[in-house]
Amino acid sequence: QAEDGIRDTSVNGVQTCALPICLLSYSRSACPRCHVHIKGDLRDIRHVERVFDQFNVKTVLTAVKPPLLGIHYRDYVELNLLSMLELVKLSKAKGVEHFIYVSSIAAASHYIPHNMSTEDEPKPLYTDYEAPYDISKRIAEDAVLAAHEDGVFHSVSIRTAGIFGGAGDPYDFYMSLPFLISFDVPAVVDANYAANIGDALYVVDRTMKKRPEVGGQFYYYTGEHNPESRIAEMASEVTGKPVFAIPYWMLEKFISWWMWLRFDHNVYSYADLLKMAIIHQTFDNTKFNKTFTDFKPRFTMMDAMKELYGKN
Repeated sequence: QAEDGIRDTSVNGVQTCALPICLLSYSRSACPRCHVHIKGDLRDIRHVERVFDQFNVKTVLTAVKPPLLGIHYRDYVELNLLSMLELVKLSKAKGVEHFIYVSSIAAASHYIPHNMSTEDEPKPLYTDYEAPYDISKRIAEDAVLAAHEDGVFHSVSIRTAGIFGGAGDPYDFYMSLPFLISFDVPAVVDANYAANIGDALYVVDRTMKKRPEVGGQFYYYTGEHNPESRIAEMASEVTGKPVFAIPYWMLEKFISWWMWLRFDHNVYSYADLLKMAIIHQTFDNTKFNKTFTDFKPRFTMMDAMKELYGKN
């Protein structure tokens, strides 16, 4: 392979890339770890097809994460669901061999309590879902896994949770304030660091190429089990900022009033996000750890806080 990671084949001029190609969608900035950056939109599958025709793509890793605030429900349907259905069909048609889908605990529903839930538990019915974001993730994941075909197309889904260090991390906003906001709620919600997830996905890719039988199913890799108040305490220890804790009763009242006063029920608001904070969401990562044995997380959540906010 050429030093720059790209060479032209002598047969049909299709480029083969030894380093990652990044299709930047939904106005994301350039990814510093990818060798080739292609501006596009996953909803424009014809553009994605031209990328597949230009490069001999054998592995697809897709992590779709539209913003959660101010987004109309149809954007979730287009981004999380319809574009993913088309991407799976295109990948199979173009000879992609491995497809890694970065899913979310949304596929299990943010608004259904989970207490160390496992992959073997019954899945909610589609009609059980309240949030369009959640059902779009679930149906897309089902389609990805249904496309798995031994020896032809190997697909896998990794359900993540509470990603810090990525787009939408609330603590990025908190760093601009003289204090940190916390919610005094009894619920525990799993949280993880983006760097750990990146490492995990690398191991998933390597493992699936050696042991394709791990495909065709989803795994929970959701990180540490911490109440939101503990996350705030860790951020406070790192930054030295005081914590302003909102009482549970006040949070419930705020959610109730906002849901009643909201102007457009088709657009995600702060009330929808805050509802997630008061519902217990913990998941058992045993199956993931036993399957992908080469993976060991490098960062605890305290480490993550130091990496992300220690200089603020």
